Amino acid sequence: IPLPPEKVEALRSLAISIIYGDFNRAAQILYDVSPNTSNCQDPASFKHGLSEAFRNCRKQVYEDGFVQVSDAVLEALRLVRLHNVALDTTLTWTLLGMLSIEGSARQLDPQVDCAGAAGRYIVTLPSLRRELQNQSWHTSKHMLAEICFKAAGIDYWEW
Repeated sequence: IPLPPEKVEALRSLAISIIYGDFNRAAQILYDVSPNTSNCQDPASFKHGLSEAFRNCRKQVYEDGFVQVSDAVLEALRLVRLHNVALDTTLTWTLLGMLSIEGSARQLDPQVDCAGAAGRYIVTLPSLRRELQNQSWHTSKHMLAEICFKAAGIDYWEW
């Protein structure tokens, strides 16, 4: 799917936020790139619900061996309808595709780490600088630690 540069950056920030468990920021990013939020009466409730859907999707991934993609999708669709928020379809489908790939991969091998594999390409010093500019300290401190650990030859996720 060809994406404009601003959508790529939003997707990168969204993925980074989800990888490091900053689900509130992930929900904020999706809300911010939504083409129309003018009919949403309670943006805070929408973002909180979306954040919880992301959190619950990955909550028991290692215990269950898979990501609860269908639950997250159903909850997100319910929230979109309930709060009258038009989500950006390109980013939404790309995100759901990524979650589906991870869920499918975990069905084959419960130890697979798609987020870790993707992190090699999106956790970089330029993306850290962008996250710091967006004042995402929660995400930035994890990114900085991972970059430092990698430089020292240590796996951040194993530590």
